[in-house]
Amino acid sequence: MLLFKVLTKKEKLNIFLYTFSILIFFGILTGVWDSPFFARKIPTTTVDYYIFVPYALVAGLYLGIANTQCKIRGSGIGGLLGALGFACPTCNILLVSLFGNAAILAYFEPYRHLIGFIGLIILTYALHVKIKGRINNSTHEKTPTN
Repeated sequence: MLLFKVLTKKEKLNIFLYTFSILIFFGILTGVWDSPFFARKIPTTTVDYYIFVPYALVAGLYLGIANTQCKIRGSGIGGLLGALGFACPTCNILLVSLFGNAAILAYFEPYRHLIGFIGLIILTYALHVKIKGRINNSTHEKTPTN
């Protein structure tokens, strides 16, 4: 809860907007939410939601908090792997063009949720490091110097 004490109003608003945007935008584009714009070829499972909702929350927090240190490369890797975990693999044009439908269904689909959870763990670790740096910087600013 210390984090919310050191966040500015702008950062809190950014966190809300990023999280909401990810829920809507990624939900529609990956077919997690039913929409007339996109039809998913592989049915959405409960595990997809277990990856998608925390992914949106963690990514929204990560993007909404101002960066006070150098960026962690793990956030990009975690974000990509997490998105692959809940997205429809046969609907992903990049994956299909690189590997083909048969290879995706045979080799990627059985491990898709595991890859998504690994990505979520990496993204959560990147958020942890960012929050830790933010809290440390805010406590150093408040302590008097000798």
